[in-house]
Amino acid sequence: AREIGDVRTGTACQRVLRPDGGFRVETAAGAVEAERVVLAVPADVTARLLDEATSGASRLFAEIPYAAVALVSL
Repeated sequence: AREIGDVRTGTACQRVLRPDGGFRVETAAGAVEAERVVLAVPADVTARLLDEATSGASRLFAEIPYAAVALVSL
């Protein structure tokens, strides 16, 4: 993580904005300014988080189909 920079895990993101060529990640704990952002969330959540930053183009993520999965453990 030291090579990457500031890594935040377990932080709920409300939205990602794109001011001045960087990123502004808004969370319940406050906003974070960043040069790069990695989202580890399902595609439909990515679509919602990036909606404003991409002027709506991120809605394409919401169209990615997922296969239904069930896990049964006995």
